[in-house]
Amino acid sequence: EVHKIPITILSRCQRYDFKRITIDTITDRLKELMETEHVEVEDKALRYVAKTADGSMRDALSLFDQLVSFSGNNLTYKNVISNLNILDFDYFFKMVDFMLAGDVTNILLTINTIFDNGFEGHHFIIGMGKHLRSLLISKNKDTVQLLKESETIVKRYEAQAANCTQQFLLQALNIFNKCDVDYKMSNNKQLSVELSCWYIYIVNSYP
Repeated sequence: EVHKIPITILSRCQRYDFKRITIDTITDRLKELMETEHVEVEDKALRYVAKTADGSMRDALSLFDQLVSFSGNNLTYKNVISNLNILDFDYFFKMVDFMLAGDVTNILLTINTIFDNGFEGHHFIIGMGKHLRSLLISKNKDTVQLLKESETIVKRYEAQAANCTQQFLLQALNIFNKCDVDYKMSNNKQLSVELSCWYIYIVNSYP
């Protein structure tokens, strides 16, 4: 928070600005440690740990240490999302497919599964917002590089983005942003999430 430091102090300092470490760099470093510690790990799991660390190698190492202590010397993607209590991105891909198809039944069943598994609805809302943003930037070859994902996942985003209009994605983002703001005030949080998904389907069906 360098903006909080008075100019009189800054003028007497040597300044160094440190950027966040990239996901690829963190992943490569963790992979080296896996080999040293003789831990078998899925590449998908390793990249997710690096992504969760949000640019901090220290946080990535702490997460790695915790996960290995729970999972032993065989770290899978399933172990990672289970121990970190993170929603698998497959949920978000499925939800967008259901919205585009107007499959209200599976929308309801998926949301109910998420709540039954103990996930906070607000986490789902935030995750959907990130997913929709990723789809939006996947529609343009110049912005797709902003995705910090593996090549396999990027191709999956591009494939789903091709089925979504820009208007649909912008409207969906706006709806989930409003749901994010109103969520804490809602007395029926599951219904708030369901209504947001229904509304996106209606907007897509009757533009």
